Amino acid sequence: MHDLTLEDLNDEAIAAYKHKVGATDTAALLRSRGLYLGTGNRTGVTQAGRLLFGRTTPVWSYVRFLQYRGMTVETGTQSNLSEDIRIEGTIPQIIDATRELVAEKLGSVIRQVPGGRFERIPLLPEFAWFEAIVNAVTHRSYSLQGDGIRVTLFEDRLEVESLGRLPGLVRVQNIQNARYSRNPHIARVLADMTGYVRESTGGIRRMFEEMRRHGLPEPVYGISGTGVKVAVYTLRQR
Repeated sequence: MHDLTLEDLNDEAIAAYKHKVGATDTAALLRSRGLYLGTGNRTGVTQAGRLLFGRTTPVWSYVRFLQYRGMTVETGTQSNLSEDIRIEGTIPQIIDATRELVAEKLGSVIRQVPGGRFERIPLLPEFAWFEAIVNAVTHRSYSLQGDGIRVTLFEDRLEVESLGRLPGLVRVQNIQNARYSRNPHIARVLADMTGYVRESTGGIRRMFEEMRRHGLPEPVYGISGTGVKVAVYTLRQR
């Protein structure tokens, strides 16, 4: 990415970021966040800089939203695929657009709440499914360029699949407590800009807590063929 210059970045997005963190020097801010190399033999925008602020973004950086009728994937003449939507842009744009789309598609149900009243409530607690999406976009392996992140909605669950194995000493068994960040520069900027990313393990622990609080099964993490998959089960199964 070092052949890209500051002119290849979105001025308005960077200006908003500068204002958010109270910075005055654009180049110094981007260097301090690992988004731009401006000294020595290697100069130019880094991959993280392009992914977060690029005027154009890599074709392999996207979320693919799939929705199926039923609880399994059927193919051929029995295909039950009802939606296939590709979401592109910078990482902040992808996160916001995916959040809006999933909230629309997920829907809600009428359920009796304490006190005997009936209220319309989301099929899933938003924090749980949105944290799964933010983690996938933030911590995917961007060195793997053959596919995007997959967000798949079935009648009984939402699955989020991210490219790349769990890093370091992180395992499915310790994911609530292990601290890691495959892309620390991306995580830092998203924490600055949006507050979506928490540079600790608190977000994943809260996912589990939110699911239990709503009487739902805990998130199910597993290793897929290309990376990591998490499933959160909806109220429809109850």
